[in-house]
Amino acid sequence: MGTQQVLLIVIGVIVVGAAIAIGITMFNNQGFSANQQAILAEIQNFGTLASAYWKMPTSLGGAGKSMTTADIANLAAHLGFTPLSAKSDVEYQHISENADYRLYEFDNYVMKIQALGKSMKAGNYPLIDMAYSVLTSSCELDIKKGKEFSHGNGNGNGNGNAEDNPGVGPGGGGAPGLNDPPGGGG
Repeated sequence: MGTQQVLLIVIGVIVVGAAIAIGITMFNNQGFSANQQAILAEIQNFGTLASAYWKMPTSLGGAGKSMTTADIANLAAHLGFTPLSAKSDVEYQHISENADYRLYEFDNYVMKIQALGKSMKAGNYPLIDMAYSVLTSSCELDIKKGKEFSHGNGNGNGNGNAEDNPGVGPGGGGAPGLNDPPGGGG
């Protein structure tokens, strides 16, 4: 009887340990997914604000539907972004409880933002690239995982390694069809 009782206790401990491990994994997966969904909601809001900036008359601080009066600094201010550094007039940042965002381009009617989430899964964070056309109000998203922005800046948690996130960035994989001027000239 003593051997059977010890065997049952050992099996019980193994089953409980496996259940705890599975529960922790499920909890972490849900946190990662929820963070990704929250980032997508915030990015959608940035697209709406960019569209409002584009349509707003220049006398009110908008672009007045013209790329000659639109600039990335005014767009960044309208979206609530701040310069990434005192020397930067090209890249802007916004930090929320869900992610760190970088506005790095506004050219040919397209605004490009990259978001790096704050919930980690298997050593990676949600990494989302958005190309939003203010002309057509169309949006293209590239959803993936990574440790840092394509520009080499981590998410503020001390993580980030340029070798871990190759092929992501403003130079590659642009959004086809979003750069076309009015009237289709391609």
